[in-house]
Amino acid sequence: MKKHFLLLICFIICFTLTAFEWPQENVTENSFSYIFGQLRNGTFNTSLIFTEQAEIKASEKGTVLALLGSTSGEMGWFESPLGNAVILAHNDELLSVYANLESLNIDKTTNYVHAGTKLGTSGSSGWQHGQSSLEFQVIDTQKDTVINPRLLMPRMKTETPLYLHGITAVNRKGEVFDLRTRRNLPAGTYLIYRSTEQSPMTYSTTISVNGAAVETITFDMLTRTENKLTVSGKRLYDVNEIYPNSKKQLLAEITLSQGRNTLNITSSSINGTETSLTYILDIR
Repeated sequence: MKKHFLLLICFIICFTLTAFEWPQENVTENSFSYIFGQLRNGTFNTSLIFTEQAEIKASEKGTVLALLGSTSGEMGWFESPLGNAVILAHNDELLSVYANLESLNIDKTTNYVHAGTKLGTSGSSGWQHGQSSLEFQVIDTQKDTVINPRLLMPRMKTETPLYLHGITAVNRKGEVFDLRTRRNLPAGTYLIYRSTEQSPMTYSTTISVNGAAVETITFDMLTRTENKLTVSGKRLYDVNEIYPNSKKQLLAEITLSQGRNTLNITSSSINGTETSLTYILDIR
């Protein structure tokens, strides 16, 4: 029930916030070098980072709030970490940021743009590393959150397949139990992790114990808490808790009681495609 309630909330968010269009054409599951919430340079990635250079357009109508970078001269003597960038203000207290542009097609005389207005061409003007181009971000200024842009975008026809593998349980003593080979565990509280290798990160994961959902962690937004970005589950988790290293992602914190426990893990892509694993555990 809790899982379906959270999915309903996500559905409501998607359709009450302003509906956006993709900021560039021909977007597929292979169009991103980083997705929202992924580990990037030791913190949560707050944007969609595209791989290919392209013509960039406004995803939604809005007021031009700022132009940044060497082309605009807005940063003065300082180089903008976003490179050449356009920031638009929309309804619902939302901002959209189009960063790492090679060139701009608007200037300081432009006060308002319509959806689809050409803003420039993406490139490599920002402080990015590796293969990257447009850095697209959506900010909710009223709630002081960064929103997963995929929530506002049209669905893609296909998604990279999601796999659950390398599931481990870590107790409060720091003991690690690989659930592929170990099904007999002492009673107690555990952090459940998945391997991030050879699989995209999950958008949403729900873990149930004996049929009761105990936690859902969903990457629909990131909240700033005590000057740290956090993701919401049954509590707020910072990046070091979600990603203790580059090869693990936290799925939930659970408590296992003595006796036979059925552990079910269900992860989904942002399109709602699910994959599940079930473990029968003997807890002593």
